[in-house]
Amino acid sequence: MSLTLAIVCRRLGGISEQDVLRWVAADLVRSDRHGTEMLFQEVDLSRLRLIRELRDDLQIEEETLPVVLSLLDQLHGTRRDLTRVLAAMQRVVPSDQRDAVLRDLGIASDPN
Repeated sequence: MSLTLAIVCRRLGGISEQDVLRWVAADLVRSDRHGTEMLFQEVDLSRLRLIRELRDDLQIEEETLPVVLSLLDQLHGTRRDLTRVLAAMQRVVPSDQRDAVLRDLGIASDPN
């Protein structure tokens, strides 16, 4: 479901339309366009909440936000990749070898 800029700002609170426009222009968050209207998805709201928390709660300066968000994006990407590696290990590596690798890494193996 697409949400307009006004709806996004009402739902999130603490974020002005000018904030969102600035963050879109800085490529910190994405939006879709429908004619002249800027539209957002739920994932965009999550990103905007994160930006608001970084700015307001953690006092991250606007100039620093691109670096912090890039690092968080990399961290999430790495986590996703590691989850995929573990899932592949579950499928193709014999359990005794998998358990040995997990023990070596200091990770408890899944009893299932």
